[in-house]
Amino acid sequence: MKDTLPFVIDRTSALTLIAQMSEGFRTAIESGFYKPGDVLPSMEEISAAAGVSMMVTRAAIRRLTVAGLLK
Repeated sequence: MKDTLPFVIDRTSALTLIAQMSEGFRTAIESGFYKPGDVLPSMEEISAAAGVSMMVTRAAIRRLTVAGLLK
């Protein structure tokens, strides 16, 4: 498991927090930062590292699951 997230949340961005989290993880997965079989940090750890609520993290993970990038 990686200790830090491979992206940062930009609170001045026009993108929503959910979109930033989803795109950050999508890019990390597609670039190979996270490989098939890797275990992501817990939602609590992701939320704390990104400085967002659990609702944001859950919604981003849900988007990635629906897109087929996570199981």
